[in-house]
Amino acid sequence: MSAKVTFTVGGVNVANEDSFMDKLVQETNALKKHLGELTPVFDELTSGSNNLIQRIQKRFDDGSLNKKKYRGSGAPFKRSQYTKLARKNPNGNTLKDTGRLRDSIGRMASPTKNKSGGQREVNVLRIGSKGVKYAIDQLMGSAWEIDVFMGPKTKHGQRKYPDMTQFGKSNSSHYGNQWKKIQKYTQGTHIVDVPPTDFLLLDTPMQKYIQKTITQFLQEVLDNAGR
Repeated sequence: MSAKVTFTVGGVNVANEDSFMDKLVQETNALKKHLGELTPVFDELTSGSNNLIQRIQKRFDDGSLNKKKYRGSGAPFKRSQYTKLARKNPNGNTLKDTGRLRDSIGRMASPTKNKSGGQREVNVLRIGSKGVKYAIDQLMGSAWEIDVFMGPKTKHGQRKYPDMTQFGKSNSSHYGNQWKKIQKYTQGTHIVDVPPTDFLLLDTPMQKYIQKTITQFLQEVLDNAGR
C-alpha cells in the first residue's frame, strides 16, 4: 500500500493525493521497511522550515487565493458583493478576514497513537481545517441565505440592502443617513452563491517540496543505517 496525503475539513475527507504519492512508493516503502512507519518524515513535512502547513497558511496572507488556479471549474472569479460586505476588510485578501480559517489549518490527529500519546502514522499524513463550520462551504462552494431589506424596484431589478447585524456590524454606521429610509423597507432573504476556493490545493511547488523532503530523509536513514 502506497503512502498518501489526505485532506480533511470538519472531519470529512475532501481529497486524497494518492496519484502523486504513487510516484514516491519506492521511497516511502523503503522508509517503512527501516522505520516501521512514516511518522518521522511526516513530522519533517509538517514542522520543518517552510513546511506544508505554513505553505497553505501563507496563501491566505499573500493574496495567492485571489488567483484563478484556486477556483473550482466554472466558478465565478469575483466574489459576491454580499460576501465582501460580511468582511471586516471588504477589500482584503480572499478568505482572510479574522484569520480563523487560516489558523484552523493544521495536521489532523491520527487514528493510531504511540504509547506516549503522540502522533503516529504508518501510511497516511492528514492535513486540514478543524473547528470552522464554514470551511467546507468556502472549499467546495455553497449557497448562503442572507437577510436583506427589500428596496425599490429598478430597471435592473429590486434593490436589496443586507442587514449588517448578521455580520456583526451596525446598520446605522454602514448606511449612514440612508438607514432611516432603509429600515422601513420590508425584510426578506437573498441567496448568495459562494464560489469554491481550493485553499488546500497540493500544487506543483508543494509536490516538489514533498518529493525533496522524502528523498533526503530516506538518504539520511540509509546513511545512518550503513554506519
